[in-house]
Amino acid sequence: MAIIDVKTAQGVKQLEEFLSNKSYICGYEPTKADVETFSALEVSQAKTPNVLRWYNHIKSFSDKERAQFPDQKSEFIVTAGSSAKPADDEDDVDLFGSDDEEDEEAERIR
Repeated sequence: MAIIDVKTAQGVKQLEEFLSNKSYICGYEPTKADVETFSALEVSQAKTPNVLRWYNHIKSFSDKERAQFPDQKSEFIVTAGSSAKPADDEDDVDLFGSDDEEDEEAERIR
C-alpha cells in the first residue's frame, strides 16, 4: 500500500495522477477515505486540475453529509506530514555504552 504525503508537492502530484481517471478515492461514491484525504489537504495545495475538481466536489458536501459517508479501504494511505520533532540523541538509552557521564558527574561533586 502506497503512502501519499499531501503536504508535499510530490504527494499532491501523486494524488493528481491517481485522480486523473477517478472521481473518488475509493469506488464510485464518496467514502471516509475521501474525507480523510480532504481533511489532510489544504486548499492552497489543490492547484492541479484533478485535485482541485475533487477537492471542490468533496467540499460541496456538508460536515453532516461527510460524516455519513461509508467506510471503505483505500489503495493508499494519506498522511499530512509529521510536525513532530526528531528525538534528541542525548535522550537515547544506551544499554551497552559506557557510563562516562556518571563518572564525570561524580568527579564534579568531589
